[in-house]
Amino acid sequence: MMIHEAAEFRAALALAEAEIAGEIAAHVAPGLSVSVVCGSQAVWQKGFGVTDLEHGSPATPDTVYAVGSITKLFTATMLMQMRDAGKLRLDDPVQDYVPEVPVPHRHAGAPAITFRHLVTHTSGLAKDSPVGYWDSLDFPPVEVMMAKLAETEQPYPPGTQWKYSNLAIALLGHALSRIAGQGWEAYIHDHILAPLGMHDSAPRLAEKQRAKLARGYARPAAGWPPAPLAHQELGGIGAGGSLHSTVADMAKFIANQFADEPKLLRRATVREMHRPQWVNDDWQSGQGIGWRVHRAADGSSRIEHGGGVHGFTCRVLLSVPEQLGVAVFTNGSDGTVGNSISARVLDLLVPVARRLAARQASPVPPAPAEWQRYVGRYRWVLGDAEVALRNDRLVLFVANGAAIDEVVLQPEAEHIFRMPSGPQRGETLRFIVDGAGPARRAWIGPHPHDRL
Repeated sequence: MMIHEAAEFRAALALAEAEIAGEIAAHVAPGLSVSVVCGSQAVWQKGFGVTDLEHGSPATPDTVYAVGSITKLFTATMLMQMRDAGKLRLDDPVQDYVPEVPVPHRHAGAPAITFRHLVTHTSGLAKDSPVGYWDSLDFPPVEVMMAKLAETEQPYPPGTQWKYSNLAIALLGHALSRIAGQGWEAYIHDHILAPLGMHDSAPRLAEKQRAKLARGYARPAAGWPPAPLAHQELGGIGAGGSLHSTVADMAKFIANQFADEPKLLRRATVREMHRPQWVNDDWQSGQGIGWRVHRAADGSSRIEHGGGVHGFTCRVLLSVPEQLGVAVFTNGSDGTVGNSISARVLDLLVPVARRLAARQASPVPPAPAEWQRYVGRYRWVLGDAEVALRNDRLVLFVANGAAIDEVVLQPEAEHIFRMPSGPQRGETLRFIVDGAGPARRAWIGPHPHDRL
């Protein structure tokens, strides 16, 4: 039985559905749509509330929302596609590819801004362009914004601070378009959306999407209903926020993150994007390539990206080890709604998935009798290590800083075991055995330990 088919998993989904319905009844937003992905497929999708308070049209998984900064994940994917194709390197200065753009370099002795700086929000650039558009909502084309870069602040030297920047992603999208020889919108459609079958998504609101588009609403100061907001075209910061999509389509993008053979990128590249490139001082959150990374309440890592633009707040949140992901799109401008609901859904589902996976795991066979000859304490000049049998597994206990690591050894050949964790993670432990007696020495990675 697949994990998502189990009664316990379905019960957790039913609880999530009831809680989300309660949130909508409490007017957290006029409407929202949710999709839950398990492995290669969407296993639960539902709409709550309405897309338009005037007409009362129900929200569905196929409702179109402006997903705001979730767009940045698609621009980051474009970057990695082009990196893998050999058209650039992440640590190349972006100025080399757009020599006519006055990229700021305001800190003496600091390195030039690179593609890696831009995609990880460590370029030091200001959040937005000085041309001003959030007040007038008149978003200029990217060429105007690029021409004004010389007037833009760069509060920090590159690589020294994490500072979220729409402007950095606008510069990234502009440079990538130049390298690709194709406009950013056309590239995103041709190389990301179309291959994934995301046919209800577009890098800019398309005419065929309008009939399914939810109406965006302001966050009310008090009471209900909220006021509707006019739809916005984001112009020059489109690479950082102009995508429109459905949770049904976004589920395809999420599932591709878990695929053994992803359609868009090599598996190794997907893993690279999920890994932290920058860790914040609190060690609870950081930045991958496109993806934000944070520590969940249970200590595990999750990756995510939110999006907020006039009238909409959205979020995608993934727990990669369990291959679980959720997309929550809303047509209200309360930035906490997508965060809280997506986190709650995974908080309910991840423990269930872990329990079910543990139950479905193949039983551990009895430990071979000859493993008893490896059991004991071993010493070298910098410390001791202990080998023991625990629940039919051979386990190494070894110091790792101030902690003691418990490493379940994986048999590889006669007297040779692989260490999947610990200070010599990935290396082998090799026992030296004479005749039928106990091991007299253990090579733990490169270190010789004599049996006591």
